[in-house]
Amino acid sequence: MTLMRTSLVLCILAAPIFAQLIEPARSSSRESKNLRHLHNQLLQVPMNVKWEGRTLLEALGEVRAVTGINLFVGRGIKDLADEEIDLTLIGVPAYTVMRVLADEFGIGFLQRGRMLVAMTRSEMMRRSFRLRIYDIRAGLYVPPDFPGPRLDLNISGSEPEEREEIESVSSDPEQIIEIIKGATGEANWDIEGASLEIHRGRMIVRHSPGMQRRVLRILAGLGML
Repeated sequence: MTLMRTSLVLCILAAPIFAQLIEPARSSSRESKNLRHLHNQLLQVPMNVKWEGRTLLEALGEVRAVTGINLFVGRGIKDLADEEIDLTLIGVPAYTVMRVLADEFGIGFLQRGRMLVAMTRSEMMRRSFRLRIYDIRAGLYVPPDFPGPRLDLNISGSEPEEREEIESVSSDPEQIIEIIKGATGEANWDIEGASLEIHRGRMIVRHSPGMQRRVLRILAGLGML
């Protein structure tokens, strides 16, 4: 695997903003308490980092040793084992070190009680996928255009022209899907497990809660609901 080497020299003294570095466990008073405990521990433990050619696994191991937090490395992270980072941080909270690692390697941390699981962001997204079905039949249906009565003064005495019957038509479901994918980013639908389809007037979406909210807003904006 091609090595990734990133040189960073930072002196950060202020406490970092949380900004979803840690994906919380399911909402409950107990898990919220565990999450606050993890945040406080990571903010209170200082670290001095001077890494040269340090792999991600080695860096995570050092964070684990310094903070005493149970930090488990997910399966997908092991694919990044050969990637390296050069990093110098002076007197910063462990939370900041984890934030830099997350940004540089494209990873995140999933809370499990008082344990953290390091995972790739695509893994974290897949774990949050939910299936939602939206009834868009009303938005897809286009009523037929019935012409009003026409006064035909047949002065010539010839046979009147037959009127062309206009059938009911529906919006193109594939076009709706293209609009949604274009507005939310095509790459987001290439993730394993993600899906978007329309079947019998119902849109079936499998994606993260955040993406579900975006799809819902787009459908509402298009007048499909």
